[in-house]
Amino acid sequence: MRNGGSERYSEWIDHTLPIRCIATLEWINEHHYEFHTMDSPETIEEIIKAKVEQAL
Repeated sequence: MRNGGSERYSEWIDHTLPIRCIATLEWINEHHYEFHTMDSPETIEEIIKAKVEQAL
């Protein structure tokens, strides 16, 4: 998991995956963070490669 240092995002992940319960249940969208679930590591790799291509 990469989160770029967002404690609120880390807490939301912990609560969503029931790692630990926290008071903040709702993810407040931050424009520079995305959350997706993927079916396979290959899908994640494809999406990352496409984002890199867009950035070039």
